[in-house]
Amino acid sequence: MMRSRLKPATFNTLKFWNSDGTLRAEIKAHQMFISGFSASSDGSMIATSHPDGTLRLWRTNAESEVKQALIQSPRIVTGDQQRINRVQIANPAGQLNIAGAKSNSRTRIVDATLSPDGQTIAAMQLNGEMTLYRSDGSLIKTIQADFPESSVKFSPDGSRIVLLSIQKKKLQIRSATGDLIKEVAVNHYKPGIEFSPDSKMFAIAGNQPDKTQLWSIEGQFIREIDQAELLYFSPNNQTYITVSAGIPKPTRAAQLWTRSGQWLKTLSGHSHEIVSMGFSPTGQFMMGDQHGKLFIWSESGELLKTLNHGGAIVDIAHRKDGKQFATVGFDQTIKLWNPDGSLIRTLEINQIGQFQFSPNGQLLVAKTIDSTIHLWQADGTPITQIEPGGAFNSFLSFTPNSDRLLSSSGSEINSWNLNPDDLLKQGCTWLGDYLKNHPQESAQLSSCRS
Repeated sequence: MMRSRLKPATFNTLKFWNSDGTLRAEIKAHQMFISGFSASSDGSMIATSHPDGTLRLWRTNAESEVKQALIQSPRIVTGDQQRINRVQIANPAGQLNIAGAKSNSRTRIVDATLSPDGQTIAAMQLNGEMTLYRSDGSLIKTIQADFPESSVKFSPDGSRIVLLSIQKKKLQIRSATGDLIKEVAVNHYKPGIEFSPDSKMFAIAGNQPDKTQLWSIEGQFIREIDQAELLYFSPNNQTYITVSAGIPKPTRAAQLWTRSGQWLKTLSGHSHEIVSMGFSPTGQFMMGDQHGKLFIWSESGELLKTLNHGGAIVDIAHRKDGKQFATVGFDQTIKLWNPDGSLIRTLEINQIGQFQFSPNGQLLVAKTIDSTIHLWQADGTPITQIEPGGAFNSFLSFTPNSDRLLSSSGSEINSWNLNPDDLLKQGCTWLGDYLKNHPQESAQLSSCRS
């Protein structure tokens, strides 16, 4: 009998592997994503946690030949008043060690999105309310959307907000000010919204793994694509790439399509499980695998080069000018790369939940699952760390002119001013009384002279 093992997969799923690397089963453990994972020493018990405080215990039967029975129904052992960052099974009897912090669960922000003009943040709370904020963090209004546990995303042109609720099995299309335009019943199995660059259509998951649905911005169903768990629109808006779930085979297949749905080719060259992917601003498509290999294809689907991160690549970020990109590995490192594939620098950081470059390309920011924010210059020189506290949420964004950094944690939206002139002015204001009483110091600070 072939032995098997479990490992955490991307976002909200667990994957069950045979010792020869073939995939035996995949199961969704939580609605949004897994923040903590542990297995007992004998492999008979699995613990998974979600930042909202849901902790689930799973009994496994590695000898079972029936895929659906490999992981038995979970038992929820704690409520949603405790944010859980890490969970560990201490012994085969199921003794648990839990690390977390208190959070207001009902008003906790589960997803948020920034308008393309950088003026408005739309945030979805666990209780189904949608709140609109200005980019400085001040409240605009709260809308009783009645859409709990929802994904939310602004269209690239900023005219629409799309909400997607797994619990309600519906999507809502709203105006940029939050007014409801249309509500449609959909049958989808996981969160996530991917817009085309021209805002005319968007992709969501189908009703089961390996299916993706395309919808128009008016809320009309366009088509469903088989063998497509994920879909990425190219920056030129002429093509898109679909990626299969990799079941029953462990290797995901990537297919290149015209915008109208005509199949063009299969991207070849990779042979292991792919865990991260996406387009660069210049149109290259990148895929990172579980062994740390990064594959880069041209817009036409030709394999250009392969790089080595070292550990499994869990995320990829790009500068908007295409002059630099970064990979995050399961080995708890960020690697900075030039477009030609030469390595710039390696940064060490634990438990990264989100990261990106600023629009002007001068800064790199990362958010860990304890909600700590790390800020570097684009070359990897550290600047500062921010610890806002509260439950983790993946929302992290710069305003378009890069003068503010926005994030959410717990039930709050945080906005930090990064404009050097504003920060200098604020610093001079803080030093006002001191400089009045110490003119010799004021003479050396020409920037604080009125």
